[in-house]
Amino acid sequence: LPKGSPRPAHFIVNRNLKTDNWITSGSDEAPVIKLVDFSFAVQVVSPKQLLMEACGSLPFCAPEVYQRTDDRLRAPPGGYCGFAADIWSLGLCFMELICEPYSIEQRMGWLPNQPTEPSVILKGLQSLPDRWTQIVEDREREGRTSHLEVLVSQLLVLAPEARLNIWQVMTCLGVSTQQRQGRASARAGSPAAGNGSSDDSEAPFLDRLGGELTLSMALSQALDRASDTPGFRWMFGATAEQATTLRPFYTQELVHLLGAAPGSADETSALSRMEAVHRPLNVREAHLDLLGAFLF
Repeated sequence: LPKGSPRPAHFIVNRNLKTDNWITSGSDEAPVIKLVDFSFAVQVVSPKQLLMEACGSLPFCAPEVYQRTDDRLRAPPGGYCGFAADIWSLGLCFMELICEPYSIEQRMGWLPNQPTEPSVILKGLQSLPDRWTQIVEDREREGRTSHLEVLVSQLLVLAPEARLNIWQVMTCLGVSTQQRQGRASARAGSPAAGNGSSDDSEAPFLDRLGGELTLSMALSQALDRASDTPGFRWMFGATAEQATTLRPFYTQELVHLLGAAPGSADETSALSRMEAVHRPLNVREAHLDLLGAFLF
């Protein structure tokens, strides 16, 4: 990161998502699902940062990750996206939830014994999208499909960049920001836990966009993509000084602005900082329109 840039508080890649690492607590009426075992987890500084180390558990490991276990498998150069690999693993967790335990291994012919030849294992992992398509078609004929099957089809995609991201998954699952915050408040014993509201229509604008962390990650990814566009690159990376000023501004100050109440002192302060940052730069409306296109 350029000197002076803040390190993100999150951006955690789990790297070992599997059904054994999900547990439930609470009552039958209000169960709480928790993810445990972060022994392979790593924090990255940007969603664009690539990882090199192969880790995880079969059969939940993404193909592009497993390729790095053996030179003969010809892994793509430059590493892999940890977030996209986690999304693949999440899709397989859903697949086993929809079907039954060990259904993934059964579909690939890995029972009773898992193959040991790396090329056979990789071929099995790469076959999972087609196998899942067959499962969905069978369930459609039986009239047993739901929106979850459609969602899994968007997670089990061989091209990592074509998979849904986590906030798109949350949106597809219909989990609102207020619901997520309410559950966190309940675990913390906050008085706010008892309102029971799940209607986002009355939520603050920032919450309706997905919350501070979601928007910050979306903006960071949008900046990564926009920075490769001719005519836009200079604004977000031509010099270390510009990068230091503008990236934190668009990933933090804009979030603060959207979270401020209209007409409040916080909004006035955020607008003043926005004007001060842009005054010395030749930022045109087209630049902001392009950023919005990458974001939405």
